Amino acid sequence: MKQAVRAAPRSGRRVSETCAEVRLGLAEYLLSAEEPSEFVGRVLEWLGKHTGLDQAAVLEVDHDGGRLAATAGYGLPAARVDQFAVDLEARDHPFVAALAEGALFHLGPEAALRAQRDLPLRGAIAVAPLLGVVSGERMVGGLLVGSPANPATAQDLQWAAEMLGHRLVRMRWLRRLARERSLLYGIVNAVADPVMLTDSEGRLIIANSRAESLFASRPEQSEGRRRAVALNNMLFSAALGERAIKHDAPERRELLLVDPVEGSDLLFELLSTHAGDSRAGVGIVSVLRNVSDLRRASEEIEANYARLRSAEMQARTERDRLDLIIDSVADPIVVTDPAGNIVLMNAPAERFFAEAGDADSEAGNRVRANDANFTSFVSNVFFGVS
Repeated sequence: MKQAVRAAPRSGRRVSETCAEVRLGLAEYLLSAEEPSEFVGRVLEWLGKHTGLDQAAVLEVDHDGGRLAATAGYGLPAARVDQFAVDLEARDHPFVAALAEGALFHLGPEAALRAQRDLPLRGAIAVAPLLGVVSGERMVGGLLVGSPANPATAQDLQWAAEMLGHRLVRMRWLRRLARERSLLYGIVNAVADPVMLTDSEGRLIIANSRAESLFASRPEQSEGRRRAVALNNMLFSAALGERAIKHDAPERRELLLVDPVEGSDLLFELLSTHAGDSRAGVGIVSVLRNVSDLRRASEEIEANYARLRSAEMQARTERDRLDLIIDSVADPIVVTDPAGNIVLMNAPAERFFAEAGDADSEAGNRVRANDANFTSFVSNVFFGVS
């Protein structure tokens, strides 16, 4: 049963000013602290010092959201704090049930007795949820307090839980963002082609390592490299143009850049498309595919093909010249392969070895007989048969 928490009476303006000062000191510390293990313990110490609290613990939901574990304790055995963990599905557990209330909650006697088997908090136990608002409200754990020598006021406990909850939520959000960013950069850097996000004027916002080698330089690098990088940025901005901003469909074009290391020309196929962002405005995602080797290979193929055509034309010219020469000879000229098969002959030889389309059967027989006799003769000459 939920019980009301009564605030301890405070009197005088001086007390209020002191309370505000100590809260301000803790708030400033929480804003500057980087490690949860440091500022969680600091909050518990603050509660013990400024509220008379003699026991407290912080429970946090793990990153998978399945378990609730103790991450810090004050006035409690360290071994018991390290060992405590409970599944969030165990909704009948006093701590899980108390956090489900979403507000400061006092455990009843029976629930407190059961909770003390896990964490030895003496007397009454109050549970305040740790909530934060970063990209939506999220509960990350709870702040437990045991029976203090001078009972902590509800305002102090709720304020401490609010400050700690907000800091934990933000810290988790920043760490998740850093992991996702690291993963994104890992994926983008694994791509061999330059990939980058630029503004509408071509200035780099995000780039993988290959793009940085072409479009980014450091002051300590050589002047030649810095000039090559500056030229590449100018050429890229000119190639990007307004079409990539005004058109939703990806734009493809060729882009000639300079290798900042070797100084040689590099030919890329530039694929760019715009990515609108309500906060950052229009960004341009560009992928550059190196087609220098492909272009060189294409040029070599074209050159080889041109040489082949030239050789064929030259051979055809020589063949025509040879035909003209042998056709001018009055005697029959026959060229054969080693087997005696005729591969070339002049016009006078055709009369003996080529059948005319209108020749009678007797003339065809004579032509075939000439061919057979000539083939046999040539074979005997080549193979030395007398």
